[in-house]
Amino acid sequence: MNDITAKLAAPFPANVVSWRVGPTTKDKAKGMALAYIDARDVMNRLDEACGPFGWQSRHETDGKKVTCHIGIRAPEGEWVWKSDGAGETDTEGEKGSYSDSLKRAAVSWGVGRYLYDVDSPWVPIEARGSSYVLPETSLHTLRQTLQRIPGTPASRIRPTPSTGGEELTGTGSTTPTTERKTATPEESAAARQKLMGLMAKATTRTSLRTWADGAKVQAAIEGLTDKDGAMFAAEFKKRWEALPESLAMAG
Repeated sequence: MNDITAKLAAPFPANVVSWRVGPTTKDKAKGMALAYIDARDVMNRLDEACGPFGWQSRHETDGKKVTCHIGIRAPEGEWVWKSDGAGETDTEGEKGSYSDSLKRAAVSWGVGRYLYDVDSPWVPIEARGSSYVLPETSLHTLRQTLQRIPGTPASRIRPTPSTGGEELTGTGSTTPTTERKTATPEESAAARQKLMGLMAKATTRTSLRTWADGAKVQAAIEGLTDKDGAMFAAEFKKRWEALPESLAMAG
């Protein structure tokens, strides 16, 4: 199964990877760029690596969360299953939870997993309607960064959206233009300490991701000063890298 595993985990062409705006600076001049891939690209990768008849998926819901199970047929003939779940997204509701759970389950097979190790740099952003998006100059820089990852194939000729879509590690929405509260340095430091304390309770990447995607947490992060925001981002990345994807993987 090594050949299939390598094909599943291979980097995507740089222009297939999309980016959304995460937390923003206080003046809204820059935002944290977060990489994601579309659910259709996940399905295409599964087709390419396993063949259209070599994989299958099914979804289950408990009314709050959708769990996707992806089965891949091993060379010996048996089916091997891996699973992950997601709640409803802010922008697409139940539909978004089905797409997100598919992508998260695919990550357990290695699809797009390398994107979790890609830096989330602060880059110039611009307002568009009620959202903030990445201008083409920022996207060009981000694509160049991805292109330098070993094993990344040449870019495909296809349109690359600068906003919207379905994000690999969260809800897939762009940052809303809610008014950002101006916090004192003391208030910001206290808020950062509280966030880091709550973050420390996460035992897996899945639980950390779900916590970070919460609207209240996103609002709290956006309320931090630039200094505390950068400190929190560094601690978040350190925590993320230290956690397993799931408790099953930890055991």
